[in-house]
Amino acid sequence: MKKIISLALSVLLTVCVFAIPVLATEDLSCYLYAENTETDFVQGEVSLFIDGSEVVPGNSYTASGMVMFENIGLLDQAGAHPYVSMYSWKEYNADSFDGLGAWTDFAAFVEEGTKDWQEYSFTFTADDPTEYVTFNIGHYYSTGTVKVAWLKLVDETDGKVILYEDFANGINGDWDTPRGDNLTDYGVIGAAVPETEAIAETAEAETYAAETEVPVAPAAQTGSFLIVSAVIASLSAAGYIVIKSSRSQI
Repeated sequence: MKKIISLALSVLLTVCVFAIPVLATEDLSCYLYAENTETDFVQGEVSLFIDGSEVVPGNSYTASGMVMFENIGLLDQAGAHPYVSMYSWKEYNADSFDGLGAWTDFAAFVEEGTKDWQEYSFTFTADDPTEYVTFNIGHYYSTGTVKVAWLKLVDETDGKVILYEDFANGINGDWDTPRGDNLTDYGVIGAAVPETEAIAETAEAETYAAETEVPVAPAAQTGSFLIVSAVIASLSAAGYIVIKSSRSQI
């Protein structure tokens, strides 16, 4: 009897050890995408602007994001890549890099093909003064799709979250497209935007059009369902074995 119970508990524990990490996988069904399919292409991106007044000069900050690169092709140009970048602007200039402080393409893919969801990050020290911090999502001499499930900016000094954007409500007025017209398409999949919301500009209408599409569940989510089923089955089996064994002792 004790051996049977121990065996059943061991099976259950093994399933749980492998199941819990998968069950904890975050929801990636809502994301921003930036797509390019043109081969006669230099660069295109969409940008999120963060007010520099939130940034304390001299403090360290970490920019991070959950990113996927899908069906990437690299055009015939040195340095070609899709990217998610972070720029700290002492003074913003749309036409040049004058006034740019710390910056990096903290998420980039310099190969062809697909790279599944992964968290990327970059830590920098804020300059004095900082007018804007921008997140930029796009392509440089590349094709395919960049997907971003969330972006975050955290002050490492006191742990204050300056920005957390998960695109649940689409993209708002803090976003701009200085080179967005160069992209084949961009927008948000899976955003819970009310159907009655009035959208004034054509560009905004294009951004929200994707909300009517049914997002394909990532493999991690499908795996979670299968693991849940396995856990339930294991619990049922363990319970059945214990009950059956107990009755046989009567």
